Amino acid sequence: MDPSALRAAGRSADGAVAHLRQGGKAFVSESDRVGDALGAGWQTAAAMKEVSAAWSQALRRMADEVEYLGGAVEKCATNRQWADEQIKDQISRIRTGK
Repeated sequence: MDPSALRAAGRSADGAVAHLRQGGKAFVSESDRVGDALGAGWQTAAAMKEVSAAWSQALRRMADEVEYLGGAVEKCATNRQWADEQIKDQISRIRTGK
């Protein structure tokens, strides 16, 4: 496991998060526009707004989760690098008798 590859994978989550957040905004505004165009009193208009709100929440949660996991992968890389350094140090001590 290469820490630099893990870091790169973790950072790639940033692009996915940005895409989810931007795409979510576009979807919600378009769905709300359709609901508004239908006008008050239409069940379809109310349903469009409900769908819009539900998708908005789901996409927000997904973006938050991807953001969290990207950070966790980067932290994993840092922990791996630290562990490698500790192991090398311990082996060096064993070899030198210190």
